[in-house]
Amino acid sequence: MGRSTITSRQAVEELCSRILSSRDAMRNEDVQRLERIILMGKKHAGELSSGDIDTEYRFIISVLIEIIKRISEEPGK
Repeated sequence: MGRSTITSRQAVEELCSRILSSRDAMRNEDVQRLERIILMGKKHAGELSSGDIDTEYRFIISVLIEIIKRISEEPGK
């Protein structure tokens, strides 16, 4: 018998697929930005899967972590 529950990684991939489905209506430069956000969202989502946090929230938290890291790495910060 197969698995009836999807893994954390599969849930994030499904979310990213849903987000990217709107890219046809977006400008090219915005699609590139969206793809960068997708990469940020995937980066820490797996680490956050051990808690009782919904996939969408894990994705958003992961993006926020990456944004904060980039801000703090800027010269003069």
